Amino acid sequence: MKKSILSIAISAVLLTACSGGNEFKVAGTVENADGETLLLERALSGRWIVIDSIKTDGGGNFSFSGEAPAYPEIFRLDRKGKFIYFPIDSIDEVTIKTDTAVFDSGYELSGSENAVWMMRVDSISRRLASLPYGDPAYDSAKVEFAEMILKDPSSIVAYYTVNKIIGDRPLYSLNDREDVRILGAVANAYDTHKPSDPRTELLKNVFFAGRRNTFVPTGKADTVYVNESQIIDISLIDRNGKMRHLSEEAAKGNVVVLNFTTYLADESPALNAHFAELYKKYASSGFQIFQICYDANEFNWKSAAQNLPWITVYDPAGAQSENLLRYNVGALPAIFIINRNGELSERVINIDDIDAAVARYI
Repeated sequence: MKKSILSIAISAVLLTACSGGNEFKVAGTVENADGETLLLERALSGRWIVIDSIKTDGGGNFSFSGEAPAYPEIFRLDRKGKFIYFPIDSIDEVTIKTDTAVFDSGYELSGSENAVWMMRVDSISRRLASLPYGDPAYDSAKVEFAEMILKDPSSIVAYYTVNKIIGDRPLYSLNDREDVRILGAVANAYDTHKPSDPRTELLKNVFFAGRRNTFVPTGKADTVYVNESQIIDISLIDRNGKMRHLSEEAAKGNVVVLNFTTYLADESPALNAHFAELYKKYASSGFQIFQICYDANEFNWKSAAQNLPWITVYDPAGAQSENLLRYNVGALPAIFIINRNGELSERVINIDDIDAAVARYI
């Protein structure tokens, strides 16, 4: 009976080299691997399942197309027990170029942003594996990874990154508060944007376990979880070098839109266009925008913010910011509305709903 269940599971995810429908494609070249057989594998319930075998031609070239998975997935190409990992999101076309001598360490992925991102993560991870655990390079790597993750925390590569194992130890520890914040960013993003993804519950459970391990009551930080009507103050420098306090803006009796964002995000131009219309429409009626930016480069933020009429501040802490944790922000942009009584009244999920949401409180 156990064998039958496994066969059904494999059949449900079998990728066949057929034409028509939604398909993904992986192709490439393995130099000096003429006429070799490679295995294409996919993760299933914590195990790697062989999907198909692929034979290279006389020049080491190969190509495979298969039915697009229901959710973004991690695949790997296996040559004699050495692996190249790559992501597939819907109808991606990923290209792999490598050589038998450096099959799993000198390869190149292209064809999608996620593929390039994963290649970078694995390249850094291989370097870390040659260093003792706790070397300063680990901290530097996690800073870089955090910037990548914050740009797209609901990505399959974000999931892959926070579950990375270096040697025999997880890169992200459930006993490290900074690591748990990054895990929380990914868990929250999956819960918001991919609630039915089979990984979502696992991420949430892992995050909550980490929260229990690392939570330290501090009054202010508890407020957002105990009583969502109370705002938590944020004090940061604006583009002119002036300290701005969210509590001061909330105390003026204005309706305040609190926005956590990055100007590098694809949604940023459309979001700021919405804000510009709102500001023009309601500024004279007691309305303000308090926008916190998490771009990696402060100079770029300052240049982009120079002509914006609302309050825009910069958080140098980036993905490790206390402000993101206190407001339970797991994906950018995040938008909240503070009413005229200085209370946190609403979280806006869809950018298209901002106008109507603000109008309810003006």
